[in-house]
Amino acid sequence: MAGQNHRLEKMAQRAMSYSTQADVATIATKVTVGSIELSQRRKGDPGKLRAALRLGQETTMTLAWIAYRLQMWTKTHLSHLLFWHGRQKAKKS
Repeated sequence: MAGQNHRLEKMAQRAMSYSTQADVATIATKVTVGSIELSQRRKGDPGKLRAALRLGQETTMTLAWIAYRLQMWTKTHLSHLLFWHGRQKAKKS
């Protein structure tokens, strides 16, 4: 898994411009509240989910990369959360 994460990180660095990297850092930083770091929050934390939604809409990064960067750990878990978020949003409309 570590090798795959390293490969995703390298791929993302090559794919993003410096301004996009700054945007990603800003979005990821906004998820942290006070002294609570990303690693201390749950995988399905609502703040992490909002950040993942924003990153997915504003960048071309893969779900695997977003999940790794926000420490949600797996793309399948992130995909599951995004699916249910979309269903709940559709029910409210």
